[in-house]
Amino acid sequence: MDFFKRHEDLEFADDLALLSHRLQDRQNKVTALEETAQWVGLKISEEKTKLLRSTAKQESQITISGTAIEDVREFTYLGSKICQSDGTEKDIIARIKKVRQAFAILRPI
Repeated sequence: MDFFKRHEDLEFADDLALLSHRLQDRQNKVTALEETAQWVGLKISEEKTKLLRSTAKQESQITISGTAIEDVREFTYLGSKICQSDGTEKDIIARIKKVRQAFAILRPI
């Protein structure tokens, strides 16, 4: 359980990013995370779990409990928009939009 030794506070994990270069490493990390979660009484949500590949050559599926994880081109992680190909441009646009909305709400004050 080497994974557990490095991630001992998983019972409080709402958002978690696993990074890997190789397909087998990705599946191994997901499997280790799933086993560790079960050990502390948690379950990974297959519906909420997403996979973003930036430069992957292999398109093989990563699975949790036999269910394939959905491949996405972008998602929001800890308030930042992570995109497969656009770098930080979409994140900056999303943050500017949030700031404009906040100012619009405060305008009457």
